[in-house]
Amino acid sequence: WEFQFAPVDVRFVRLVIHEYRGEAVAINHVVIADSVKKTVHIPTETDLLSLATNDILEIAGGDVVTATYIDEVNTTGGARLLSGKLTATYFNGTIVPISYDFVKSPNGAVANIRKQLLRIDPGERLVIEVTDFDQDATAMADKIKVQVAVNNGPPIELEATETAENSGVFTKEVDTAAAPAEGKIVVKPGDRVIIRYLDQQNTVPGHGAFRESVVYVNEPTAGRVRVVETRATRPEQVPGGPVVDPTPIVRYLPAAPNAGDPKYVAGVAFEAPFTVEVIDRDAAKDSRSKVVVKLKTTSGAEVDVECVLTDYMLGGNGTLDRPGNALLEGRFVGQVILQLGGKDSASLVPLTATMPRDLIGGPVLPKEEMGDGNGRDRALVTRVLNLNGSDVVEVSYNDEKRPGGPGAALIANARLITDGKLTCTDAEYAKDVTAVHVGERLYLRVVDFDADRTPDRDKVKVRIKSARGEDETVELSETLAHSGTFTASVLLKPADKPLPGNLKQDTPEIECYFGDTVTIEYADERAASTADGKLVSTATVAVVIGTDGKLQAFSKVFTDEALAVETQFHVAESHFELFKSHKGLGREADAKLALESGRRV
Repeated sequence: WEFQFAPVDVRFVRLVIHEYRGEAVAINHVVIADSVKKTVHIPTETDLLSLATNDILEIAGGDVVTATYIDEVNTTGGARLLSGKLTATYFNGTIVPISYDFVKSPNGAVANIRKQLLRIDPGERLVIEVTDFDQDATAMADKIKVQVAVNNGPPIELEATETAENSGVFTKEVDTAAAPAEGKIVVKPGDRVIIRYLDQQNTVPGHGAFRESVVYVNEPTAGRVRVVETRATRPEQVPGGPVVDPTPIVRYLPAAPNAGDPKYVAGVAFEAPFTVEVIDRDAAKDSRSKVVVKLKTTSGAEVDVECVLTDYMLGGNGTLDRPGNALLEGRFVGQVILQLGGKDSASLVPLTATMPRDLIGGPVLPKEEMGDGNGRDRALVTRVLNLNGSDVVEVSYNDEKRPGGPGAALIANARLITDGKLTCTDAEYAKDVTAVHVGERLYLRVVDFDADRTPDRDKVKVRIKSARGEDETVELSETLAHSGTFTASVLLKPADKPLPGNLKQDTPEIECYFGDTVTIEYADERAASTADGKLVSTATVAVVIGTDGKLQAFSKVFTDEALAVETQFHVAESHFELFKSHKGLGREADAKLALESGRRV
């Protein structure tokens, strides 16, 4: 029988007989040959049985080569068998377009940094990089063939050279031009430059296959900019429970339906970095591409933020995207630390332990502000965005290339929005309290960063009510001009029937009585965790029924000797009276101790 079919790249051939007559199938031999070139592939020219007798180790992809050695003389006393294994396989070649950045170090040396390339402008150079260790065949720098084609045009065959001896990495530079030029390929905006490499030996798919990649010739695209909304929550500390890490948990929210509207104002948390996302494909030419956005508050504070390509997906749970998707989509992200302040507040500040770390992108730091310029100061200082609760932050991105027209400035807006937190503390404002005594002071603290709205020390109001009918409003003052923390203390005055509305702000007093319950409320008119933007933070403290008595021993020096002796006799008589009482109650041990104490005095 003879079967003929069109040429196909295969590594394995299987003959399957689905149906036969008789008890078994008898096949004398099988021949697989090229009917055009008259080349016989199977059986091979070499006798397979003779391969076991020569000095050459014939292997195929997937074989495991095992080498053994018998160590007859060793410290254990007996012979032992040593073995090692090596898997014979093929490397799956890759081809990628790359480019280089040349960076000058402070000592004058120039280093080239490899970067992944996706988009070019006409006239720019691209570098084809092929990684295939199978093609490292000699001790010298080897060469391989690569192809370049524009759109569906005919491929141009080029020769790539190994970067170093035995590196297995081959590169070839390709120059482009907008007009015909010698040694350059002609491209125009919107073209696709296809680069190919024939990987002859591999494991996937198992036969010779072309590895391809593409480079886009850049064309203008419409950019977008938005402020990523953030929320920060602090874990609650359960009284008596294990200590909870006070570090806030930051959440990045997905884009709102109307986030693209320039009039939309996004809400950002103070504890989270201010995050900007820019989508602009024509600006994402390679993996090291960057864009700069300008942040400006209504009070006049400004800072430039550098946005970089990142595979970290902001929004929802924050997961990693597929590598290279950010470059393909042109998604840039930049972050800067927030600080309460105004236009005249210092923007270049030292990094502290409470500030966010590992920012994506970051503020633009001029070289004159970075000390010796070697980058070491970047770990010590940073530039922050100063704002307060009344500020609206305007984010401006200059989209230089847009379809069918000139560039435009894209705008997004955001403002600070946080949940106010009310607590009742001790006098040092360090620990929370749940019970107070009549005659003592009740210390109140409110932390609400967006309540800091002026350059001066602002005020907030809390409402204090009691079960007996007390109802007063107390003002809390900001501890500093831009702290976002407000404190005050009120005196608990004993009164069986409180009179509401009689509080004086200069000397605040709350009328309560033993066993009373005091409830304090702070109404946050601009909160982040509720749908209507309003949140009431409450705290409840109990007024204890009585106070704990205290006993303290002391000594006294009398100027009158007669008075001193008389006082000692009175002390002794007190011990004797205790002796009589303990004796009457049958407390022999206490009675004996009181008698001895009296005699000693």
